[in-house]
Amino acid sequence: MPNLTHLDATPIEDDYLDRLLITHGFGARLDESLVTPPYARIFRLHAEIRRASLEGLGSLRSGAANRVSSCYTEATCLNAAAIHTPKQFCIAFPIGTVALLYDLFFRMLGTDSVFPELGKADPEEVPRYTRIPTEAHDLIIEADNPLGVSYIPPSRERRAIAEYLVVIVHDVLFSHEYQHIDGGHLHFLSQEQKKSSIFEFGDAPETRDEELLFQALELDADAASVRWSLKIVMDARYNLWRYDPCLRSYLQEPEMALRTWLFALITMFRLTHEHHVRSGEPFRKHPPPLMRLAFMRPMVEYLFSSYPIQINPLSLFEIVFDEVQRGFCAVSQELPRREGFSNVSSKPFREHMNAVISTWRRIRPELIALCTEWGGSNAPEVYTPYVQ
Repeated sequence: MPNLTHLDATPIEDDYLDRLLITHGFGARLDESLVTPPYARIFRLHAEIRRASLEGLGSLRSGAANRVSSCYTEATCLNAAAIHTPKQFCIAFPIGTVALLYDLFFRMLGTDSVFPELGKADPEEVPRYTRIPTEAHDLIIEADNPLGVSYIPPSRERRAIAEYLVVIVHDVLFSHEYQHIDGGHLHFLSQEQKKSSIFEFGDAPETRDEELLFQALELDADAASVRWSLKIVMDARYNLWRYDPCLRSYLQEPEMALRTWLFALITMFRLTHEHHVRSGEPFRKHPPPLMRLAFMRPMVEYLFSSYPIQINPLSLFEIVFDEVQRGFCAVSQELPRREGFSNVSSKPFREHMNAVISTWRRIRPELIALCTEWGGSNAPEVYTPYVQ
């Protein structure tokens, strides 16, 4: 277990932060100390993950550290935020984001449509959604069940892989929001637009230039989250405490570690795609989730040039994408939406991707100049080749 003691677990008193969270629909900060067993174990794990992430990401710096805290809030929505207040930087997640992930992965792993080689499934017992929930108020969240889960796989291996998938998504989300801080994004926005926060959903940009700017920042944050979370998953020496020991031999196979990471990542973006399609929100502040997956493909291919893996990562990407879709279909009576899938290879889609890449390359020197003083970094250009 890493040394986490240098990070203060006591919440920072910050009225500005509290008002901002409530204004953006995050609700009040959640007092995790009030969560009771068996869920207290999960909250302790996530508290350790957040502290370990701050420690690990902070250790990559060559300059002075920013003061960064993290919290869950009481809202049931799907969202995340990076915020700069006069007192601190903060990474915040509504508890609904975590609840949706636990409930979805538990149900998917109860079926034999995903990870069929891991333990005994019991698909007849898995409660099926009418449709995949994208708001946790559809779950039964009570004081003694803060995650709203109504089903847990009885197989230890399948339960363990479901919990680990949530941990992976948490790593991805956390490092993504951290890059908004460490990569100079919030400093850049405060200079350009007088903004001090980035919320995953909400605050849509007003102009085409603003849209491309925000999407370029998201591209840089996604690149950092891919690099960080993939490193954790593929380096088992520093990852053992994050999952049940029953998975050790399975996850120490590089191909299985990658497959698990891809399953978590693709599920996360399929869930956000479903949220966007159902809510009718335009893809303005963030690139469409399917575009973000398309951006990540060359990043993954580049990163895996240094890993001893026997399968083409992009081939595995396609296999796991289909597996995630089967898992969604197995737990939902209404098939998940596929609007936008056919657009991925279209000319307008490619042109938009290239416009985002051009914007990111244009602002990258400014971001590097901003974050150099504290040792932050931004994605190399090789991660984002133009799309032909």
